[in-house]
Amino acid sequence: MNKKVFSYFILVSLFLVKCNAMEQPPEKEITEDFHYSDINVLTVENDRGSISITGWDYDFFKVTTRKESSSRALLSCLRSTISRENNAFNVRGIVEPYSESSLPAYARARGGISLLNGAVVSGNVSLGNITTGIAVGDKVPTQEVINPGSIHYRIFAPQFLALKIFLKTHDGDVSVKAYKTLCEWNAVVKTDNGTIEAEGIESLDAETSNKAIKVKNILGKVCARNTWGEITITDANEVDAQTSYADLHIRQRDNATGDVTAVNNNGVISVGNLVKELHAETVSENIYYNRNPNCNRLRKQDVEAINGKVIRL
Repeated sequence: MNKKVFSYFILVSLFLVKCNAMEQPPEKEITEDFHYSDINVLTVENDRGSISITGWDYDFFKVTTRKESSSRALLSCLRSTISRENNAFNVRGIVEPYSESSLPAYARARGGISLLNGAVVSGNVSLGNITTGIAVGDKVPTQEVINPGSIHYRIFAPQFLALKIFLKTHDGDVSVKAYKTLCEWNAVVKTDNGTIEAEGIESLDAETSNKAIKVKNILGKVCARNTWGEITITDANEVDAQTSYADLHIRQRDNATGDVTAVNNNGVISVGNLVKELHAETVSENIYYNRNPNCNRLRKQDVEAINGKVIRL
């Protein structure tokens, strides 16, 4: 291979690598360890993005924060704070609304750049000796763009701790899961437009909309509220669940000591391995259930399918 062909090959390769990098949305990730072994409250409040809490055998917390934005210039609008107050460990994700002042002066002036669907297709990337942080391929928001991106948290927490966990986010999935064995975690979870998953914890109070709630192996009570989304609860003790226009599936633990309450405004209700009493109501679909041999007698007045049937399997 002669030198000209080789040089051409190198230039093409570098160009392709640069183009591929330009196509990737800007992001920033950092992982930090926090050696707190006496925490009993964990709070994560995120303006926009996902939250994942997983148990592990170590005696410290590991927090990975990933920020994603449509433009490198907007990453500064995404802030994360981590603090401790007495025995509470607090994580806060702040997504600041886009404002003209949050962008470099060069971007605000739109001087010397050409836009196509909000993306820079040509123009200078610096103003004099000042680097703007805006390159060809970046998205430059106009006044109506107010979402600078999202923050995603992945947290490993000591499983031996008895934790009260409070999680809240918007437009993001949330999960709380033990590792291998059950743990004494009591979680309150709320997300708008996100899936909630929980497994192997003491109790759960969950609320979401449009996405699913998936729960497995909960020792205590499960409260689940969903709007326009399916709920699936497996191996739970006491259950209080409600949804609309989606199916609701529940299965009790063999040693359950609590009742099952299920309300569905317009969807199927199915309850398996019923150990205690069933209190269920739906409007236009059927209610299906089967009982564990140790179940108390079902009180008929507590189960109503207004325009459907109650079917024992």
